[in-house]
Amino acid sequence: MNTIKAAINLKHINLTKNDNIVTVDLLPLQAQLIFLSLFALVVVLAVVGNSIVIWIVLAHRRMRTATNYFLVNLAYADVLNALFNIMFNAYYMINHITWPFGNFMCIAVQTVSHVSIAANVLTYVAISLDRYFAIIHPLRTKLTHNQTIAIIVVIWMLALLVSSPATWSFRVRESYCRVLDPQPHQKFEWMFFVVTYIAPIAVLTVTYTRIAFELWGQKG
Repeated sequence: MNTIKAAINLKHINLTKNDNIVTVDLLPLQAQLIFLSLFALVVVLAVVGNSIVIWIVLAHRRMRTATNYFLVNLAYADVLNALFNIMFNAYYMINHITWPFGNFMCIAVQTVSHVSIAANVLTYVAISLDRYFAIIHPLRTKLTHNQTIAIIVVIWMLALLVSSPATWSFRVRESYCRVLDPQPHQKFEWMFFVVTYIAPIAVLTVTYTRIAFELWGQKG
């Protein structure tokens, strides 16, 4: 461990916390600038790339299909995550001394992080179900514009609902953005894990397996 620290020339800062001295290792300024620049590049590419997707779909009538609207929804969620999560957490992760953005941004960043993840995952589920009905039940009426918008609204409402515990779980305490009570927050994270990982994986597995068998049967 000492060899690694010496190799990257970590700087030490002593912080006083509850009358105890806490040593925090900081990267040298050059390394911090490199990492911040890389994070900034990720943010710029995410915002510009997803904005182009949004513009292409919304500016061209023939591109306004149900699937493309879902892709636009994914793009919105990615832009939200890039602007309100990546930038702030990148600075905090690199400096990791204190949270300099205040209590409101502590709550907002953590909430947006959960909401954008949930919206992304639920949108993927909606896309899989849309493809499932299009291929397995081709004679079924396709989603209309209003139905697609209604599904997207429901996706965001569900995303906000499953992410709502984050709004009261995180606060700035002793200059850190942290969980107030770890025990109920752990239950929330397990619930969030089930809703945004276990259940979607199950739905995607069933739908795309069924689609694969259907296409394979048609090929044979």
